[in-house]
Amino acid sequence: MPAIDSAYWVKQMRIRKGWSKLQLMAEMGASYNISISRVERGKQKPRPGAMRSMNDVLGTQVDELILPALENQSLRAYSMRQQLIYALDKHDIAQAEALLAEFKLLPGFGTPINRQFILSKNAHLRYLQGISPKILILEIKKAIKLTLKNYDEKNFGDVALVCEEPQLFHLLAKTYARAGDFPSAIQILRDIRKGLINLPFNDRERETMLAPVLLTLAKYQYRTKDYDGAVESCELGLHISATQCHGKFTPDFMYIKALCLWEKKENTNCLKYLQYAYFGYELLHKRGKAQEVLALAVKFNLIFDTYGVEKLEYTQDAKTMYKTGTLTACNTITAMIKVIREQSGLKQKDLYRGLCTKGNYSKLENGETDGNIQYIEPIIQRMGWDCNLHCNFFLSSQEFEEKEKRDKIHQLFINRHFNQVGELLKELEGKPSFTTGANLQFIKMSKATLYAVEHGYTDEYLQMLLDALDVTWANFNENDIGKLRMHHYETVLINQIAGHYTNKGDIIHAEKMYEKLLYCITNHYVDETEMAKHYATVSYNYSSCLGKLGRRQKAMGVLEEAIKFERERDRLFMLPNLAYNWAYNLLMTDNKSRSISYFALAYYGCAMFSDFGKEAFRSFINDKAMEHFGINFD
Repeated sequence: MPAIDSAYWVKQMRIRKGWSKLQLMAEMGASYNISISRVERGKQKPRPGAMRSMNDVLGTQVDELILPALENQSLRAYSMRQQLIYALDKHDIAQAEALLAEFKLLPGFGTPINRQFILSKNAHLRYLQGISPKILILEIKKAIKLTLKNYDEKNFGDVALVCEEPQLFHLLAKTYARAGDFPSAIQILRDIRKGLINLPFNDRERETMLAPVLLTLAKYQYRTKDYDGAVESCELGLHISATQCHGKFTPDFMYIKALCLWEKKENTNCLKYLQYAYFGYELLHKRGKAQEVLALAVKFNLIFDTYGVEKLEYTQDAKTMYKTGTLTACNTITAMIKVIREQSGLKQKDLYRGLCTKGNYSKLENGETDGNIQYIEPIIQRMGWDCNLHCNFFLSSQEFEEKEKRDKIHQLFINRHFNQVGELLKELEGKPSFTTGANLQFIKMSKATLYAVEHGYTDEYLQMLLDALDVTWANFNENDIGKLRMHHYETVLINQIAGHYTNKGDIIHAEKMYEKLLYCITNHYVDETEMAKHYATVSYNYSSCLGKLGRRQKAMGVLEEAIKFERERDRLFMLPNLAYNWAYNLLMTDNKSRSISYFALAYYGCAMFSDFGKEAFRSFINDKAMEHFGINFD
């Protein structure tokens, strides 16, 4: 279920039931003094008890803990769930069969949501086993109807899809295609796309489902010779992949787009996208796919220089899941915070420092208050956990919109679209929730970044960063980096402060800060999804300092670990930057012939993301290639 605002959720689930607002109110009973109309308009935020009651009568489980893919199950079941999903993604049929057999022995799987999960994963397994499409279609529809009893298969794009429904419809489309019914498959995929595209920006459900749906749709559109439609799907897919999926699907979309451009007689553009796909696959160590691209280029007589990349030796990386913490059974977020803190040996002051008062934090842990998203989110981050992964916040419309804008600003900074940041920042700056704590820190940090874009790394910029850090970390001492727990913005600010020293030529100072920061990132984060937000960037910056200090072996050790982490999780976006540092260190250690290949990987990797913040770095790499090799990649 997507973590979306309560107003949207209540309205969508009520409509699915076919209930009026009065009927929902009647089903809840007279004990709750609440206006459904005001809730659906975002004017009233229901208390947790009312929210739970509302979702009980709507037939959905909304726990504040863990995205509710399963109902009333132990932590062991959630761990098994992750393993099963991963086994199916890897096409590990034996492991999936064993896990499904274990699931079927667990108690409590008679409820519609839990039963749908079993049927969905079983259908996925049977699809991999090659079961008859006719039989499988019936099984998939049976699973869908457990939570969506009345639906129009020809048009369900306006329905809020929950639980296993998006995955089931995706599987249904693939099964129709396997049976040769591509029109039905494409219509289903288009409807899924309509439903998912309306999910919140940066929503985890959208991240994990929309890109694969678009990839399947593009493949089928190409198969049915709808080349314009396939190109359109690829372009949207490339945007989602770059901004939401760390580039994971980018080479696949590039490859399909190249095929379509060939059919459209656009040979020059076809060559460009074949190049991008090739180097993208090589960056991810998918040599089989890279060789497939090369073979196609030869067939099309569209030859491009690989700069010896195909000769680089490497062992195939085993793809892996993000490691996550083991949750203790709790009924609320506040209870979870207390249990995790105590199990981690943390003191209360380690978490509430600069975010809220000791009294407010004590009330939070004692269940006397539901807390506030403004400080619950950074508190969970300081514990090293991923707030989005484990907690399902039901925000008011105002809170939801503010979070949307904040996430949008963050993405604009990554993509270096600075001119679009100002207006969004002004809208947030006037909100009461952005006058204290981590939110105020975000405002100050964003202003400092914009200042640096216009004025460079001046003393004023450094002071702005320190002022932003002071909001939650008074009397900041660099010796405390790695000792005190940090939330997301504190980590970003320290990285930026070290970056300032790097740009001012104070490399030793910056190197020491990066070393402590990297230690903090690799030792304090429990959830790798949270760790991954910083790991590659800080590793790149740290290795750059080490290289400038001539400590190249240590720099390459740092790079090796970061590249492995990113590659094993199909995180392509930062790999070109890391590949450049690797190339430059090779060059400086008399491995000039090998370094050419890595310069090419870095250049074409950046070229794939030129519209997403890497154009300047792409030009920088080309200048270095011209300087040292006389090669002009452009």
